[in-house]
Amino acid sequence: MRYLLLLLIVSIQACSVNPVTGNRDLAFMSESQEIATGKQYHQQILQQYGVYDDPALQKYVNDIGQSMVKISHRSNLPFTFTVLDSPVVNAFALPGGYVYITRGIMAYINSEAELAGVIGHEIGHVTARHGVRQQASQTLAGLGSVLVGAATGSKGLVDTVNLLGGALVSGYGREHELESDRLGAEYLAKSGYRPQAMIDTISVLKDQEVFNNDIARSEGRQIQNYHGLFASHPRNDKRLQQVVKLADQYKSDLNKGDGQDRYLNATQNMIFGDSPSQGIIRDQQFLHPDLGFAFSIPNKWLIENQPETIVMLSPSKDSQIQIKLQKLDKSISSKDVLYQTINSSDNIAPGRIQPIGLANLQAHTVATSIKTQQGNLPARLTVVIKGNYAYSFIGVAKDTNAYRKNDGNFLALVRSFHQITKSELAKAKPYRFKLMRAKSSTTYEKLAANSPIKKYAANRLRLLNGDYPNKQPPAGRLIKIIE
Repeated sequence: MRYLLLLLIVSIQACSVNPVTGNRDLAFMSESQEIATGKQYHQQILQQYGVYDDPALQKYVNDIGQSMVKISHRSNLPFTFTVLDSPVVNAFALPGGYVYITRGIMAYINSEAELAGVIGHEIGHVTARHGVRQQASQTLAGLGSVLVGAATGSKGLVDTVNLLGGALVSGYGREHELESDRLGAEYLAKSGYRPQAMIDTISVLKDQEVFNNDIARSEGRQIQNYHGLFASHPRNDKRLQQVVKLADQYKSDLNKGDGQDRYLNATQNMIFGDSPSQGIIRDQQFLHPDLGFAFSIPNKWLIENQPETIVMLSPSKDSQIQIKLQKLDKSISSKDVLYQTINSSDNIAPGRIQPIGLANLQAHTVATSIKTQQGNLPARLTVVIKGNYAYSFIGVAKDTNAYRKNDGNFLALVRSFHQITKSELAKAKPYRFKLMRAKSSTTYEKLAANSPIKKYAANRLRLLNGDYPNKQPPAGRLIKIIE
């Protein structure tokens, strides 16, 4: 009983007033600590994703965000709004007022009101202190498991409490997301936009999610979707429609309109897909103009360019290659990097390290095995030194037969690694958005025929312009194309 009493006392002492509801919520973090926490992780976010290099676009997004902060429940917080240089469709917020919008999510938005809907949703997570409340729930769940374990001596009961705590706080959850949608719609209305633009935003992003999930399933890969989306479509989600409808009471002067042309002009020339700072895929080649290297992608292998690693999957999905980059603080050989990698891990078996001949680059490789949750898997590790960086190539197969079949691909990829050439630099140009006025004869099928995007081009253009799954652009409307 005394352990449960202690748990109750701790939870009561940790309560604070929620700025949105006025109710007392569990929170182990003061507002100053909340701001400090966001500031600490802000630098890590910027380092991982990078800031999109377009000051005018950054200002455009920040101006919209700051205008919404003024009418929010926490106008005193020093909010910052950052467009990240990532093609991933995402937006998120850290405690303390750090809000991030990727250029990937901005690609599928078609009006200023829709952008404000995404921003308002993320501001809602901050004003309602969802991150702080999540942290408090995790802390309390951890404390509860320790106290229960001390009181009962039962590890099984501790694990059960941990599992329950994890289930309660995994993600923001349906209720917190709905609360952020309600707050976002309220902030839209108070800022002069239609609150129903929140429904429009979620509808566009839901269509994008459905389209990309279908493609991902057919290609055997996973895809990251925007966290603010539910299983059902907004047109069928009665609770979402109800919480957005509540914002009608805040409508006074909807003087902003939807701002479609304002948004399209602000985002014209924005990069679509890969950027030079992350590497660009063209004609079965991976080209990285900023770091000055290139390599060939094995035939029919799928490639996913993630912020911290490049991942490739074999056509039969039985082998994978990962490429990771490590900046060196001192001169070291590729052989020594491999030795250090193997010796510092209990999961990598030792093996015979051998040199690989690459023009003007030193490289060493080892056939080994890696201990995973699926058991010991055959693998090949290779390290290439180029300038001040070590490039680690990790090829893993699900069994011996798959390894024998694909070890040649592991080695061929490494042997194709080279200093980028002038002709490759010319190809390593990113795709960008351009604008055009649709004519009565304009169709997405005709636009797709001249698009540099070859796969699913017509439907991709429909998605980018909010006309998915089967609409054509109406004559006179400004639409996005890719060049």
